[in-house]
Amino acid sequence: MSVKHFALAAGAALLLAGSTTAMTFTLQDGHHAEEHGEKKKGSGWKERDDFHEVMGGTFHPSEEGDLKPIRARARELAEKAAVWSKSKPPKQFDSPTIKATLAKLAAESQALADRVAANAGDEEIKKSLAALHDRFHEVVGQCKESSDAHKKAHP
Repeated sequence: MSVKHFALAAGAALLLAGSTTAMTFTLQDGHHAEEHGEKKKGSGWKERDDFHEVMGGTFHPSEEGDLKPIRARARELAEKAAVWSKSKPPKQFDSPTIKATLAKLAAESQALADRVAANAGDEEIKKSLAALHDRFHEVVGQCKESSDAHKKAHP
């Protein structure tokens, strides 16, 4: 049984048992779609999804102590963040708040890439990557709020 199918079966069992516990489904590519407020198909903002792919491929291994992915892909992560922050957002995500937070995410991504290039220690890299992951979630939350407001304004 694949990880995805196991998670779905476990979720169904919890629902049948009457549990209201929130679940995070682990997809075969290692991402947690429910955790990031996305379906497997993506968010509708290509640059966001491109950044998320690299973030997921580097942050989740770091939770297990594996920093090889972030050390190998830090520059790519910074590049994806810069492209995302300069991209034209879909209408439902077009807000000054999101743009400001994306500018912070891009700067913090670049700072992380610079630390990796300077051979910073593992703890410093983990701390910076965790903070960047938190910043990503800040943007995701702002996108959800903006999208909800857009839906109310344009039913």
